[in-house]
Amino acid sequence: MKVIFPEPALLIEREKAVIIADLHMGFEFEYVDYGVHVPSRKDVFERRIRRVMRRSRARTLIVNGDLKHMVAGISFSEWKDVPELVESLSKEYDVKIVPGNHDGEIEALLPRDVEVLDSRGIVLEDEEGSVGIFHGHAWPSPKVASADCLVMGHVHPVVRIKGKYGFRATKPVWARGKVDRGRFSQFVGAELKGEAELVIMPAFNDFLGGLVLNGGRVLEDRKSPVLKAVELGEFDVYLLDGTYLGKINQFPPA
Repeated sequence: MKVIFPEPALLIEREKAVIIADLHMGFEFEYVDYGVHVPSRKDVFERRIRRVMRRSRARTLIVNGDLKHMVAGISFSEWKDVPELVESLSKEYDVKIVPGNHDGEIEALLPRDVEVLDSRGIVLEDEEGSVGIFHGHAWPSPKVASADCLVMGHVHPVVRIKGKYGFRATKPVWARGKVDRGRFSQFVGAELKGEAELVIMPAFNDFLGGLVLNGGRVLEDRKSPVLKAVELGEFDVYLLDGTYLGKINQFPPA
């Protein structure tokens, strides 16, 4: 498994599968209430996805949750953009969806040849071992939680970086660390043992906010039940270009 820098995408080499998460297509609809017009990102997403697929030579695209934005119902922009994007990509690639908490009624927007997977995640095999992929809004299945490496999205991890003159920038990041699977046991309904690696993916949609890892109360306000069972402060943080920033507990509050 490797990151396809500088995009927020993973490649499972043995499966020839690319993993992305959190497109939130249709998010533009919310900005209208604030008097802000954000053009559709559909074409931008398609260009980026196709570039990643060409670079990686992958044949399968897995969206790890929150392809669409509205939690309940389907907005006008989602009715238009989601089918157009997925249908175009599915003509060339095998597209699969792991549903997230924003993907209610997602089946209505997808072509018949696009597979909607188990919302509790799936397991793929790679050279280094098994990879459990789940969105992160809920606990994974016991099989997924037992994988050697776990991959989740959902929280859109970011850090705030303060410049010399007080300027602040918010940057999407990867977070990666070890988890004690035994702490998952009571939540997933199976006895688990040993350590696994957990990778938290940045959102593919770069217009979104997210969980500020150096935001002061991040260790209490984690946005995902899974993160309440891990030592998040010990996780390593990387920018999208691969720059290593250190461990979360080494960051000053922003």
